[in-house]
Amino acid sequence: MKPGTDFYRWSGRIAEAGMVIIAVALVFLAVTGPAGDTGGMAEIARSLARPVPPGQARAFARGIKEARLLVDGNGDPAAALAELKKLYPGRHEVWALSARSHENTGDNRDALMDYARAVRLKGDYLDAGSPLYLGGRIRSLVRRIFPALLKKKKREELAGNEKELLKVVYFLRRRIAGGCE
Repeated sequence: MKPGTDFYRWSGRIAEAGMVIIAVALVFLAVTGPAGDTGGMAEIARSLARPVPPGQARAFARGIKEARLLVDGNGDPAAALAELKKLYPGRHEVWALSARSHENTGDNRDALMDYARAVRLKGDYLDAGSPLYLGGRIRSLVRRIFPALLKKKKREELAGNEKELLKVVYFLRRRIAGGCE
């Protein structure tokens, strides 16, 4: 058979899908192991994982669904998210999922920081027509946190991390209003 025929095309696609499934399974096994003991699976998953090529964004999104189940369900997503952040630090999906996890636990500061990172990586989270739209969630977090930060700023009581948070809130407010960075 000649290269370029359907056989070669389909065999390449099947191999790519198999690698994605194996990587997702290893991350899932590393996360669901006994508490504090992953049995070395995290190291194996880290060694096998490679950055997601731009053409495989959909396959990566399917892999993210495994961690999303832990965030939305009763599982503990902290270990899964930490592993995903190590494997894919430049992927906006990881940071949006981490922000949702922080929001679910009531940690609004970290949620806003992670949402801001996701927005910087991919601005579609604030575009109303986008399937990634999270503008309502981000807007409500900004509304909850911004007045308290302004009061502290007027009294000059902002700590170092609160100054950073205020910058993030200003950035998100500008982006929500339709401005650029």
